[in-house]
Amino acid sequence: MDIALPTPTLHLTVIASQPFARTLKILTLKNRRLDVSFALPTDPESDLLPSLEELNLEGCGLRDTVPVSNRGSGAITPPRANERALTLPGQTLPKLADPRSVDNALTAAALQTDVLASLILAFNSSSEGLPSQSTRKGLSTCDCVGTASRN
Repeated sequence: MDIALPTPTLHLTVIASQPFARTLKILTLKNRRLDVSFALPTDPESDLLPSLEELNLEGCGLRDTVPVSNRGSGAITPPRANERALTLPGQTLPKLADPRSVDNALTAAALQTDVLASLILAFNSSSEGLPSQSTRKGLSTCDCVGTASRN
């Protein structure tokens, strides 16, 4: 697969295709600001980076929502949809316990109760709007100090 230039901040489709992906525990993607987006596989239930516990997105210019493209659709430039930046890695990476998103452009709105419950307690919203337990274990730490903008 060709890598688009510039590559997305979180390009899981490319990382997951590497031979080391199944055993990768720590992923640092600091200061990746050229294309502030995420590239995810088409199947969100895929066994993507099954051992990843720490994800560092420090200084990547993330906002409350981030454009997400799903690779594998066959399109040269897949369409993008906006998703919540803080919940996406936790929903995609089953063992993620320590995300870091310091020095980004997130606001207090990104830290709403449902987002925090999704991250820390591993709850998902059901179709009725009620929380349900996820298969994830939840976070042990969440380093978001200095994340929210002063606006």
